[in-house]
This record gives sequence, C-alpha cells and structure tokens, in this order.
Amino acid sequence: MAPPPERFRNTRHTFPPFDLPLTEPLVGLVSQSIEAVTGDPPKTVGAHLPMSLASDDTGHLWKAGIPCVLYGPLGSLGLSDEADGSVSIDEMETSAKVMALSCLEYCA
Repeated sequence: MAPPPERFRNTRHTFPPFDLPLTEPLVGLVSQSIEAVTGDPPKTVGAHLPMSLASDDTGHLWKAGIPCVLYGPLGSLGLSDEADGSVSIDEMETSAKVMALSCLEYCA
C-alpha cells in the first residue's frame, strides 16, 4: 500500500495508512450495534470525506494486528473546519452505548 498523498501527511507525526476492508467482521458488528441503539442503520460506512484524514491511532493498532474500527461522535467537526468543534451530550451518549454494545458482543 502506498503512503497517503503529501497533502494528508502530518509533519509532526507519522500515521500508517488504515484501510479496513468493509467485510471485516468488526465493521458489521459496529454497524449492527449502531442500528440496535439508534433504530437506524449507519448513514455511512467507510471514509467520511472530506473529514477522513489518516490522523488517528487506528493505523497503528491495525498494523500491530489489533482489530479496530474508527467510530465516535462526529459533532460540529463534521460540519465545519473549526478547530474547536463540539459534540452534543446526546451524541456522546449514543456513541458510548454503541461502543459498549459492540464490546459486549465482540467479547461474548
């Protein structure tokens, strides 16, 4: 796999590419948890453009052989380029429930 284009590189840190196949069982498990908690399937599975900028730890975890997905509340960062975005309490609660249910199912 080739490294990301220069415009997506953070000059202070190196983040390995994270390209999780949509067929990975963990993707389906989290998608099912989202639907169980919210009553609706996820609106998007895969890259959330333009906000998907390989700058998180999922690449490091995946490279180390640790199954992982990137999931969490999007908040106002998904709507703007503001550095000081916010997340509603409802969004945090929903994400926490999805993560807890996913962990329970994964560890069962």
